[in-house]
Amino acid sequence: MDENFNILCLEEDQEISRIIHSVYRGLAYRLECLHAPDDLLRYLKNDPVNLLLINNTVAHFSQVKLHQLKNTYGGLFIIVIDKSPDPDQNFLEIQQFRFAGSDELNTKLPLLLSEVYSNLMDRLWGKMPYWEALQDSIEKLRNFVVIVFSSGEFVFVNKMGRTFLGLDKDNIQALQIQDFLVDGSKSWNFLKENCCQSQHKESHFLMRFVNKDKKVFSKNIFATRVRKDNKIWLLQEVHMNEREEEIVDENDSLLLEKFADSVANELLNPVNVISGRLHLLKQELGADWQNNKNLEAINRQIDRQSEIISKLLTFARLKNDFIPQKVHLNEVLERLKLEPSISRLLQRSNVRLEFNLSEQPVVLLGQISHFDLLLKTLLEVGFDCVGAGGRIRIQTIAEEDGVSVLFELRYPESLVGNKLTLVSFLGGFKSSPKKKSIETTIIRQIIQQYKATYSLSQGDVYTENLNMHFTYSQFTN
Repeated sequence: MDENFNILCLEEDQEISRIIHSVYRGLAYRLECLHAPDDLLRYLKNDPVNLLLINNTVAHFSQVKLHQLKNTYGGLFIIVIDKSPDPDQNFLEIQQFRFAGSDELNTKLPLLLSEVYSNLMDRLWGKMPYWEALQDSIEKLRNFVVIVFSSGEFVFVNKMGRTFLGLDKDNIQALQIQDFLVDGSKSWNFLKENCCQSQHKESHFLMRFVNKDKKVFSKNIFATRVRKDNKIWLLQEVHMNEREEEIVDENDSLLLEKFADSVANELLNPVNVISGRLHLLKQELGADWQNNKNLEAINRQIDRQSEIISKLLTFARLKNDFIPQKVHLNEVLERLKLEPSISRLLQRSNVRLEFNLSEQPVVLLGQISHFDLLLKTLLEVGFDCVGAGGRIRIQTIAEEDGVSVLFELRYPESLVGNKLTLVSFLGGFKSSPKKKSIETTIIRQIIQQYKATYSLSQGDVYTENLNMHFTYSQFTN
């Protein structure tokens, strides 16, 4: 059932409520407990109720009064608890009524609650014309199809869905979709909050499922709210190509990361050996050796190679989580000042780094690690371009539809015309980069992934600008 399963209970203590919670603990329902008969009647007039439980030792309703309740609220199931329930034959023939003695709370009442819930389910689906025919049709589809209540309980899972999830046809009603999603309830709540926010009737998500055997696989899913009250959801797979998607072991998704790890180790080993030997050589030659500048230049290149390998490894490990995080861009930029590689560049290069950050919150949805890597890489490229005596200014602007990040490079007079510029370095975004490098690949990949718009422009002869704009709407689906 879903959040429309509303229960009203008239009782003196909490004993009946305790049993309700015990029987329905795996379901989504709303329970209201009252203690006065007059309150009960007022509540029924104003709020929808599916199941009414009456402790008649408190209410003292006659059978005539109970008949009036049934006639006034025709769709209501009523369970009456009394010391010695003795309904006449007319009552026993009315489907909406159930009776239990006060001494049968722990024995008969749980059975009655289960029976009523089953009848409510039958009533719900009995109202849907041709439900069995629809089930048969959906069952035979070769796409993954799931129908669920918004609380997560399965209503129907077709054969393809059961095959992927490892389910038996007869027990799906006892399970919830949260049990088969990576990140569980967190993923399901995110989908519900972000589905169909626009005028479209369906939203597209790349969802990660985990089956009974703990295998993880991804599905391109269209999520649709099929009831006007948004309580029933249809999740259906969309094949992006004709090839049937296979269940993918979670370890297979780590193949690139493992490959990058092995490559990084192979590259770092000789770099570390060279760095160690260089350190010993500098000690042997002493600080006054005439070619120490050449050794320093070699040392800088070794540091650069180590950072490139580290960057390659970070890039390979980037993950696209289904649930985005809040990314506070100003905080990301402030942290960059403390990055060891940026600190070294500031010490060595004589470049002035300025931040002009928005006073308004600059927040996007995404992965913090992506923006960390993007902004750090852009900064390092900026240092390469402007050279000693240059200036890098970074500005963040909170706008109505998103966030803009402006990189401004100011070149020293002596380097104009003789230095690699930002435009020449990144100017190939729309086709192929003019300077192929790991930095170009990282910047290009992350900007494209977030569907950001960008422009490269030249101010005066000494100034270049890169303006990136990230819109809020790109993160909803």
